[in-house]
Amino acid sequence: MLTTIDTLKFKLPAHLLQAKQLPTTHYKHIIDSDGGELYKLRDSVRMPGITSATYNPPKGEVVCEISPKILSDQYLQGITSDAIEQAMDALLHYTALPLSIADAIQYATVFKCDTVNMVHIPELLVRPKMVVDTLTIAKLNENYHTVPHRREGQNIGIEFNGMYKSFKARQIHYHKHVELARNNAKNRAFFRNCQHPAEILRMAAGMWRVETNSTEFDKIRERHNIKQPGEVYLTQLLASEQKLNYNMLQLITEPHKVNTLLT
Repeated sequence: MLTTIDTLKFKLPAHLLQAKQLPTTHYKHIIDSDGGELYKLRDSVRMPGITSATYNPPKGEVVCEISPKILSDQYLQGITSDAIEQAMDALLHYTALPLSIADAIQYATVFKCDTVNMVHIPELLVRPKMVVDTLTIAKLNENYHTVPHRREGQNIGIEFNGMYKSFKARQIHYHKHVELARNNAKNRAFFRNCQHPAEILRMAAGMWRVETNSTEFDKIRERHNIKQPGEVYLTQLLASEQKLNYNMLQLITEPHKVNTLLT
């Protein structure tokens, strides 16, 4: 099973830029609160799926954050090893970063990723509360608590939040079609960038999204079964065969405290 990623935040070593200047049409030069200089991608050139791109000369790195919306019509497939070239190609095109796709994939190191699965449940169309009610009952691990997952004030799913101080343990479940069907600015911008928006909405009907957030190096390595210490490379992440969302849900529905050590 391919690892499928939603939000992905990673950094690239600045030496890949080969001292080339970033175009001022795409980047604004700012001085941060510590007096360091940064080059941030202008909002006017950001496309759906590109959250940010920042060049930090003092640290010698470029930090980017993307989501599967960068894939346009292939959004629902998520970022996988099969789709990463398309995602990087779009990122480099719209950010005008003078890098090759191969270098961007090879040298990217990850420090935040959300892992997703899309599950087709036809009953969602006629009994939308069924899955939420079932998951609420199934939650047995007392180290997790449940809250409604809301978008724009509407309850469209459920969240499981681990009560840990040293790391984030959060999994969310919701009906993807309800989110995409909203007539808001974010969805309108995304669908303008797609050739077949109606087809995306049709495919999302009855689709239940499961997402686990990972924001710590140790947890990213552990959950994806990456044995090597140090930074986590994007290529390692995409090669992982761990059923991360399944494993997390199994812990959430497991009453024995000892199993929380595996999160």
